[in-house]
Amino acid sequence: DNETGTAMHRVKFEPLQCRPRSAGYTNQSQELFYKGHIQEAYYLGNIASTLDPENFLAEQVLGTIAKAAHDFPLAIKHFENVKKINPNFYSGRKILAICYFLNNQYERSLEELEAFDISDRLDIEKFDWHVSWGKAKMMLGNHDEAINHFTQAESFSSPGETMTGPLWALYLWWLQSSFMMGDFAGMIPQLQKIVTKEPQDLSSWNNL
Repeated sequence: DNETGTAMHRVKFEPLQCRPRSAGYTNQSQELFYKGHIQEAYYLGNIASTLDPENFLAEQVLGTIAKAAHDFPLAIKHFENVKKINPNFYSGRKILAICYFLNNQYERSLEELEAFDISDRLDIEKFDWHVSWGKAKMMLGNHDEAINHFTQAESFSSPGETMTGPLWALYLWWLQSSFMMGDFAGMIPQLQKIVTKEPQDLSSWNNL
């Protein structure tokens, strides 16, 4: 009958009608987050996710908000949803691994890093991936493997790259792993790289 037909039409087409609204709420949520309106951003992100449960970008925004608030279990929940909806989404998988690490779940972080194929990713993405991989290995006491990943990460950096945040962090983690395994001689090459790129870094000069 007409009533049944109307109900079937509503069930069939409402999700499609919700998707543009969900995308709009996702964009608004992200804008509010960048402006520092955390609660409002999370509220709109939830609306976006409710309107379209397949909107993995809404879950990505919600996870990013939770991560920024240092609520790592909640962030993990959202990034696991991203993975469930779109398992090939690089950014979601990368940040899920980071959130596991920040939540002291180093083995889960490694599982995530090892399960994702980065062979066709950009060099900068391979750099980030190997740094995260090395950090997780280091926290589990596998310093030789950690340094192997730090070495691979360095190979994906630009030869003329200045001592930016990511490269600086790489050398600091590398130094820490060498120190923890008692390889003090192994620290010297990393310190030399730092002072070559940053001659004014007195602390690195003092440690040479």
